[in-house]
Amino acid sequence: MVTTPLPTTSTTNGTSSTQVTTVTTVAKIASGKTKPGATNWQVNGGSGILVDVDTSTAGFSRTPIYVTSIGGDAWHWGTTGGSSVYNATEKGFRIEIRFEGDFSSGAALTPEKANEYKWHVNWIAIEPWLEEGQLSSTQTSSTATTTTPASTVPSVGKYYYLIAKHSNKALDVQAASTADGGNVQQYTKNSVPQQHWQLQDAGGGYYYLVAKHSGKALNVVGGSQDDGANATQWSKQDRDYFKWQLQDAGDGYFYLIAKHSGKALDVYNLSTADAGNVLQWTKNGKDNQKWKFVPV
Repeated sequence: MVTTPLPTTSTTNGTSSTQVTTVTTVAKIASGKTKPGATNWQVNGGSGILVDVDTSTAGFSRTPIYVTSIGGDAWHWGTTGGSSVYNATEKGFRIEIRFEGDFSSGAALTPEKANEYKWHVNWIAIEPWLEEGQLSSTQTSSTATTTTPASTVPSVGKYYYLIAKHSNKALDVQAASTADGGNVQQYTKNSVPQQHWQLQDAGGGYYYLVAKHSGKALNVVGGSQDDGANATQWSKQDRDYFKWQLQDAGDGYFYLIAKHSGKALDVYNLSTADAGNVLQWTKNGKDNQKWKFVPV
């Protein structure tokens, strides 16, 4: 995935000048809107209203670029602020609007009137890929030496070793089992196919991880939501407990987050031993939840 600067030329008073437009390859795009007639508008001072928009169901791993507009049945054309985004995070943003200049619909701008007119927020969110060495959205050139570089997103279709940061051991299917329910553990990295995992697209920013030796997928047993639920291999199914989101952990590592539970793939009790068991646990920032994709 690449970010490519494209030159464009503009002319002012007969003099040409070149500007650079950056085109970014994206990891995920999602869209939505608040409910017309039932948007949770709130009073904002004495002249406007605001709403906090929840985008958490999109499952972004970093703050996306939000593009917004106001929709409705009447008078929304006389408002301003509908494309100005505040408090943006990976889970949502805020919109604040008021009437433009001296415009008025003849009624005070209140949450009740806004819902009477069915005013709502339309949004599109674009999450860019982060390239190796690229600064994250909170970094600037002056802070780059003290912040963590973003991690390179692995490629769909390729095989990788998954290396735990705390132990430097590889995700492994115990005894090269090819059976459903074969246990998943960590083990010293070696050139065996039960340590080779293929990244397969599961849609919506999630992935399957499929063991080369068995063709079976990494999953959480029974779709459990509990801390400590075991990870095994199983014939791939279109179920959320087979789907994993890659969240950047910095320095080339990722958290692997199970879609059904929101919990992270974890080496139990920070074990550094061969055969240390692998399971899901609430994400806590520790190195036994951070995994590096190393090409086979």
